[in-house]
Amino acid sequence: MQDLIKALITARQRSENAKKNATNPHFKNRYADLAAVIDAVNSACEGLGLAFVQDCHSDSDNITVVTRILHESGQVMDLAPLTMPIAQKTPQGYGSALTYGRRYSLQTAFGIAAELDDDGNAASHRPATKQLLSLADKNPDVIDAIKNCVEYEELVLLYNGLSAESRTLYMEEVGAKKKQLKARTPQ
Repeated sequence: MQDLIKALITARQRSENAKKNATNPHFKNRYADLAAVIDAVNSACEGLGLAFVQDCHSDSDNITVVTRILHESGQVMDLAPLTMPIAQKTPQGYGSALTYGRRYSLQTAFGIAAELDDDGNAASHRPATKQLLSLADKNPDVIDAIKNCVEYEELVLLYNGLSAESRTLYMEEVGAKKKQLKARTPQ
């Protein structure tokens, strides 16, 4: 495992954020699609003897992705499975959950985030010091993931996957999204 870990450490040191190259039609926000994440991973791994494969399994409600990192020495590392709910039982719904799961599993494996492009908003607004400290610690990909939840159950799954510290850090975003999703749900 020593060769794989050494190469993975080098890949993480080299890694650059994935380019936000796609737009979510529902929320009008930009994100890095699966191809951009794969490009970032491949760039970081170039010449290190690293590759990855992703095994995918599904049942009627969920898609599970397992990312496996391979090294030319024959050493293999499996990441913990990532299970995503299937929001709509259509081919597009399955594909969406699969793509989302593959993208986030790869980003986790290689420590890659989507590049932050706030169009100068951070420079033009000066939040209070307390807000500045918490905003500086926030990962824009987590915020995008919260914003991109289309079902309440998806939001719950995402929230449950956060650490206790992250739950506190993203409480405002999760609360706002929860309120938005509940408002859309017929009572």
